Amino acid sequence: MSDKPTAYERLMESDVTVPLAVAALVLCGVGFWGGPSLMLKTFGYGVGVLLIAWMAMLLIFGSHVENRSLRKLQKTYGGRSQRSFFNFRPFYRFSHRGHAVSLQKYSGGRNRPGLLQVTVEWQNSPRPFTIRPQGVFDSLRKIIGSQDVQIGRKRFDDAYLIHADDPEEIRRLLDWEVQRQILDVPEQKRLVIRLHGEALLVRAQYYSLTSDLEEFTAAALRVFDAFERSAGEF
Repeated sequence: MSDKPTAYERLMESDVTVPLAVAALVLCGVGFWGGPSLMLKTFGYGVGVLLIAWMAMLLIFGSHVENRSLRKLQKTYGGRSQRSFFNFRPFYRFSHRGHAVSLQKYSGGRNRPGLLQVTVEWQNSPRPFTIRPQGVFDSLRKIIGSQDVQIGRKRFDDAYLIHADDPEEIRRLLDWEVQRQILDVPEQKRLVIRLHGEALLVRAQYYSLTSDLEEFTAAALRVFDAFERSAGEF
């Protein structure tokens, strides 16, 4: 299988600055010669045509790009994909060092990026915990009494909120190597890591399925490996 980018991938990665500038100049010209009403109509028609063309490209090429990424994952990890027209999760399952793993995709809804989630089964795992990025209102919540676990390393404490059933245990788990792997996850500002029900869940937003499927899956597995190693040292 060739690793050369497809036409769809090249289009997704292309710089649209010049076309947008040309479109803006055209709209200004239409507004100057035809008035604001004609300019608004031209803008509306242009947006409509672009949306129709975009949806057509997604339907025609999008599944091909995603299937190509899945084939690369299968070449690396083995496993099998489970696809359905109505249900996209879980859509890829494999095994990693004796642990069952599933890769899932969730729609982000209108005007929002979607979500990729890697779930690794972990028997005899530590106590439940959640690690998520700091939000806008988290500082206010701290003022009114909401507390999260502090591990004593400023960069990590400033970046993430940590909630755990056993604060001392999560402090031991989050050694330097685990922190490094978490900070290295792509799109890590929107990263959520949760241990619950003997499974480690790693979830993050994505924008491009052409690369994020592979990069995020590999990064999530490195996070799990670091956690498992750290837990084994207790």
